[in-house]
Amino acid sequence: MTKKPEPNEPRLLDRVRTEIRLRGMSYRTENSYVDWIRRFIIFQGKRHPVSVQGGRVFDGWTQY
Repeated sequence: MTKKPEPNEPRLLDRVRTEIRLRGMSYRTENSYVDWIRRFIIFQGKRHPVSVQGGRVFDGWTQY
């Protein structure tokens, strides 16, 4: 079971948007990534990606 985020902690998609902007990626890339993540969450039964497969979803993201 996953922990609930703190009330003042940004939501997942807001954190993704912030990270993409910090990396200087384009607005269209941001929208594509957010849309892909949103569809992935829906596909997984609206579970948070960290709870899916023990968080392995994000393993490859740290390389970029």
